[in-house]
Amino acid sequence: MLKILLVVAIVFIYTAYAAVVTCGPNEELNRCPSNCSDACPTRSGEFNNCRRPNREHCPPPKCVCQFNYRRAENGTCIPARDCPAFDCPNENEEYNPCPGYCPTDDCTKLRCRRNEVLVMNPTPCADRVCPRSLKALRQACVSPSNVKLPPKCVCRFNYSRDRRGRCIPTHSCPPIACGHNEIFDACPPQCPSDDCSQATPSGRCPIVGRIGIVTQCKPQCRCAYHHWLTPIKRVRQVFSAQGDMQSNISFAFEHLMGSEKETTEVTDF
Repeated sequence: MLKILLVVAIVFIYTAYAAVVTCGPNEELNRCPSNCSDACPTRSGEFNNCRRPNREHCPPPKCVCQFNYRRAENGTCIPARDCPAFDCPNENEEYNPCPGYCPTDDCTKLRCRRNEVLVMNPTPCADRVCPRSLKALRQACVSPSNVKLPPKCVCRFNYSRDRRGRCIPTHSCPPIACGHNEIFDACPPQCPSDDCSQATPSGRCPIVGRIGIVTQCKPQCRCAYHHWLTPIKRVRQVFSAQGDMQSNISFAFEHLMGSEKETTEVTDF
């Protein structure tokens, strides 16, 4: 009986105390506060091991900073993201005043988004992106062998990252402006290429040159239909839709052999 009366008396005292307490700006009354500080942290993980008190043995109520607020040196509660930055102890770390719970920076808990895969030992060129310009398309990605990168999520096979950072099928990459007699092909075939050595009247790959495997899509600007790339790297129309088949084949053979006519002047039929 005495124990019950004691508990009632304590609750009454706490309630009376809470009724007269006035908290400051960005503060709130906590009727069962912990002994953990609500001050701005001075090192990483300073308050990670803070435990809540037993509800049956609560300390006196007190004013604490509201959610996502921390107490500054002058005693006022400020947004947690406005707390002064502190130096991080480890290499390749940076201060984050309000880190998210997900995703974390723990490699063992890394989760990739849709159409992404986790690569444990990526190269600088591991993640493909849709080209945004002709200059970007022609700029080769350099991947030094001595560079070691942390695990990262990259686009899956034959997917590329668009402007919004999403991984989309490479063949769906938006087209870019190409040169004269050229068209953008997001996923060009290996055969036929646009080289004169593979020129055919039909514009299709010879049966002998066909391969039955799926290769990596490599967006590029290719010669337009019925146009082929000459040995001097200029686009020329080799086969005319209305021309004589035999003369077209002879013309292509001259280009393939590298005749003087080929290397001196480039014109269209």
